[in-house]
Amino acid sequence: MSPTGRTPLAELVTRYGASALVATEPPVLLIRLTPRQLVLDPPEELEPGYFRLSAGWYPGIPPSELFDATRGWWKVDPREAERRGVNHVVSVAEGVTRGVYEVTSWLGPRRDGRWAFAGAPVETGPLWESYVGELGRRVPFARHSQNPLSYWPRRVAPVTRATVAPSSDRRPIPPPT
Repeated sequence: MSPTGRTPLAELVTRYGASALVATEPPVLLIRLTPRQLVLDPPEELEPGYFRLSAGWYPGIPPSELFDATRGWWKVDPREAERRGVNHVVSVAEGVTRGVYEVTSWLGPRRDGRWAFAGAPVETGPLWESYVGELGRRVPFARHSQNPLSYWPRRVAPVTRATVAPSSDRRPIPPPT
């Protein structure tokens, strides 16, 4: 929403015209941004000597501000991202992908355990087309989820009778003989 309380037409076209995200390669980390601009006072250091003035997302946000808003600071485990083969981050706002970024390194952690990343925007090519394209891609987040991070594609381990006990009995079930 804009400061006047009205959503610009271009944003409505993007929000309702975006197709569903179906890309599966390469794996990415989705970062859901707060749908409002947060002015940071004092400015927040992302890298030594480089500060950002705001965080969050708003309609019409300049690409450089979107990149800075996406870069940090998150409760992410860089080793888990590496284990999953994640080298790219996708920013998501209002349920629609907004940008793709190549991760060159992880910065941190800060005292609160949060990390940022150094990298570069991906603004053209097959990766950008798959994950953003002209209108972005709709991304389903769990209803009422407060975690702004999600790996994509979402992989769900198969559940078998041998690995999960009934809810009334939490003891492991032995495999069939």
